[in-house]
Amino acid sequence: MNKQKRLGIVAAATVVFGIFSKWLVGVPYMAWGYFDKIFVASFLLWCFYAAALYIAAKLETDKTLNFLKIAVQALVFGILAAFVKMGIDAGIEQCAKKMNNMLYVTMLMECGIIVFGSLMMLFLYVYVGKNHGIRGRGFNKLTGILIGIVALYAGVMGYYLYQVKHWISKFSHIEMVQDIGIAQGVNNLSTKYAIESNLIGMIVYVTFFITFWSLLQFANQKE
Repeated sequence: MNKQKRLGIVAAATVVFGIFSKWLVGVPYMAWGYFDKIFVASFLLWCFYAAALYIAAKLETDKTLNFLKIAVQALVFGILAAFVKMGIDAGIEQCAKKMNNMLYVTMLMECGIIVFGSLMMLFLYVYVGKNHGIRGRGFNKLTGILIGIVALYAGVMGYYLYQVKHWISKFSHIEMVQDIGIAQGVNNLSTKYAIESNLIGMIVYVTFFITFWSLLQFANQKE
């Protein structure tokens, strides 16, 4: 299967993963100890996405196109990847407990998504797709796009953090804010902005993943 079709599989799976994550859970994150519908939905979403990436990588090396065999392997890989992500989320959960600002928690979760997804793609590219080296045509351009995506995300989240600081400082003297406490006020306002930022976060990791896969898939071509 040619590179364009494999990229199409990854792009479609990434968009589906992003849309359903935003619709069903907000952020595909498995909070340790909370085995509810959100936990199950996040686990299944990661199973689906990891399996789809495995299929795209495997189709590069499996010339026989034994779809049943590939599907079984993809399912096993998807489940294992979801369990690994669950362990990572357990670590993130411990860090999040020490944070009072939900924007920082959201950033931690979304950065965890990007790092885990990127490492998973890199693993599939090297060990399943049997590729080595990614420097070549388009490397600098695609790397620049990735840096731009990260910078845009940092800028948006920085704006939201500024808004929390600005409004808390402006209304800290109000009796209602004093009654609930500054810390609780920060938590309440940052939660509001964190929910608003979920859409931006989804667009960022969807765009990042598609670009990163493109980097892996096309940038190893000869100049």
